[in-house]
Amino acid sequence: MANINTEHPHGQATPSAPVPTMNSSGKRRWLYPDRRSGAHASRRRNLAVILIIFYLIAPWLRWNGIPLLRLDVIEKKAFILGQIFQVNDATLIAPGMAAMALLLFFATSIKGRIWCAYGCPQTVFVEWIIRPIEELTEGSAHHRRSMDAGPQTLELRLRKGLKHILFLAVSALVANTFISFFVGPDRVAHWTIRPPTEHPMPFFVMTFVMLAFYADLAWFREQFCAFLCPYARFQSVMIDQHTPTVAYDAQRGDPKGQDKKVSLERKFGDCIDCQLCVRVCPTGIDIRDGLQLECIMCARCIDACDMVMTNLGRPKELIKIASQNELAGHKKTAIWQRPKTMAYAATLLLMTSAGAIRILGRDDLALTIIRAPGPVYTHMPDGRLGNMFVVRATNNTSSPIKLDLEIVSPKGAEILCAQCGTDVGAANVLRATAIVMFDKSLANKEIVIREKSTDDDASSILLGPN
Repeated sequence: MANINTEHPHGQATPSAPVPTMNSSGKRRWLYPDRRSGAHASRRRNLAVILIIFYLIAPWLRWNGIPLLRLDVIEKKAFILGQIFQVNDATLIAPGMAAMALLLFFATSIKGRIWCAYGCPQTVFVEWIIRPIEELTEGSAHHRRSMDAGPQTLELRLRKGLKHILFLAVSALVANTFISFFVGPDRVAHWTIRPPTEHPMPFFVMTFVMLAFYADLAWFREQFCAFLCPYARFQSVMIDQHTPTVAYDAQRGDPKGQDKKVSLERKFGDCIDCQLCVRVCPTGIDIRDGLQLECIMCARCIDACDMVMTNLGRPKELIKIASQNELAGHKKTAIWQRPKTMAYAATLLLMTSAGAIRILGRDDLALTIIRAPGPVYTHMPDGRLGNMFVVRATNNTSSPIKLDLEIVSPKGAEILCAQCGTDVGAANVLRATAIVMFDKSLANKEIVIREKSTDDDASSILLGPN
């Protein structure tokens, strides 16, 4: 990975700088990426608008009367696309979480860092909310760079003050929406309008999350991609010579130069070394130095270079999305000819199928029987024995279910349940105390208890004297 000289205004390569966002002394180098329109920018903007709108409204959306997406930390439940998961359903969620990770691996293998470019919240919020606010309050990248390098005038301070007020407002909205995914938007709205003294801990959490978002979006920004993002670190494991990346065609572009009087010896390539690809990069790299960890595949450099090539009357795609094999002149390799990619796909299919089978096959009303504390058994007035159980009924549906228990086996046993006939609320748990009475001859035999309306059952052992 090439390094960028942060002393040079356009970031030419040199071994002195560790990363593009730092200078040779290790201090932060603030970036002022230019904005250029283009086909890639339009696609990213359109998708970003959809993602931002969905993010803001998702906590309010409901499916069959239950939240569409929520990991409710207060009620200790997860609501995912119409399915309800209790605390004891962690093993059901695990395959889905693994499938999501494998989907990221598979997508990276066939499309490169498409997540970073199109779906990462860090990229979406910074690129399509934070930077437009900067442009609105302080002007273009060139103007901001010039103002920051000059004297700190009153106008500049007022502009920056307005900018940070807007940043705080955006951070508050983003943070409160984020918290809504964990406690519900109704609670967040209540906490917001009530005095902080009524709920000091939620107020502290909301303030902390808001300031964390503000610090990240307003200050840390591309540093997150360069230093904290784990995806940037292990992407090299997922990509290979067949994976598409943003790449500079050195065979066509080099040697770089401003003199475009092409001789028979082809003194210069198509790259005129205008540095526009560097100036538009949100992470400050020079893509002409090859694939680098900081590249988020946003394709800003492609749009910028295509514009320059069009103005010069030359073919586009001097910088393009291509694999290393394609740059070397080889044909594009089919997915089924790439063992690692096929391994990702097969494992993804396996995990998705396993998770779907387990979720779709689970009981509507999950019954669990545990023995109640106290004597192992009791002698009933009619001469029979009695065992006391606690029946835990978990409703995994979005509708209430009336608890009605019966004994499937052994024949002759009888169940008494005070809570039978009580509704088990949607996505709720009911603990019912039940006494099972049976003849001594049935002692130490298995008992199966069934809920009549759902046919869900659970089993235990009837205990009596040896």
